[in-house]
Amino acid sequence: MKVSIVIPVYNVEAYIGECVASVMAQTYHGIECILVDDCSPDNSMKIAREMIAAYAGPVEFRLLRHERNRGLSAARNTGTDAATGGYVYYLDSDDYITPDCIEKLAALALRYPGVDMVRGNTAVTDPDYPGWMDLNRGGIPEYIEENRQIRSSARVFHYLVWQVCNCLCRVDWLRQSGVTFAEGLWFEDVLWLRQLTPLIRSVAFCKDHTYIYRIQGGSFMAGSPKKRLMQSAGKVLRIIVDAAAGMTPWEKKHYFDLLASYYLVAKSKDNDEPQWSEFYDKLIADFAARYSFSLFRARIDLRALRLLPGFSKRILHRMLKYAVMGKKAHVLYRQTAAGL
Repeated sequence: MKVSIVIPVYNVEAYIGECVASVMAQTYHGIECILVDDCSPDNSMKIAREMIAAYAGPVEFRLLRHERNRGLSAARNTGTDAATGGYVYYLDSDDYITPDCIEKLAALALRYPGVDMVRGNTAVTDPDYPGWMDLNRGGIPEYIEENRQIRSSARVFHYLVWQVCNCLCRVDWLRQSGVTFAEGLWFEDVLWLRQLTPLIRSVAFCKDHTYIYRIQGGSFMAGSPKKRLMQSAGKVLRIIVDAAAGMTPWEKKHYFDLLASYYLVAKSKDNDEPQWSEFYDKLIADFAARYSFSLFRARIDLRALRLLPGFSKRILHRMLKYAVMGKKAHVLYRQTAAGL
């Protein structure tokens, strides 16, 4: 069984060497690795090319390049379109994988023929988030093949939707779904996973750590990220709210909690753009009115943010631990928490 690893590359010269080396160290044979250069302005691709030129192992490397910078979503879509394996695996270029990562995930794909997704366990480098993504905390079964069960179990759903990376996705199923990463948005992973979730017929979980996830600022904070972050999160959450009618109760709670987390950021003293406060007021009220969720608790939390010193940080750290958020959101939350 052939596996295609897709690595978008942009401005990661400090990390790309460790990322590529971790692919070269894989114990599984039958891997193609597609690096998509999204017009990276630094030495990331130079480092990768030099490593590949000196490499004589079994991994087949392919280098693709965009004619202009198009973003993470476009790079993942390009890699997916080019994939020739039976499964595709997304790896962020500032992260890395364990030597037995693909071997362990592929073993589950072979044990459960035709499985749509195989999710690995993730270790987070930041000591502030011990066990944040650890599958061993939740009593997750190794295999599930019923969509309603996948979407109705709080533990299964939580661990399934927080990360695009560290997951084998069956390529023919993915292409037949018609779901691609939305270009021009941050939080494309949240939307992509939301659109795929109703289509998942089977999923397997590997309890061993296979992926090392970094939380760091870097280039994510360039160019007034807060405005773009709130815009992208708002667009994605608006789409999710409008399509929430078919969700299970747990799915609705999950996305309501996610929406509430950005609502609190928009309402924080650190937010200097009042239009986002008004936007999230309307969005969270719409979700609550259409799907019978109470705003009472959110209002109490907001009042606590304003009146109780230190309580706001506990709220934010709890959201950091449990909400579905990418690296950009973690950086923003840290800044927000530090300013409260």
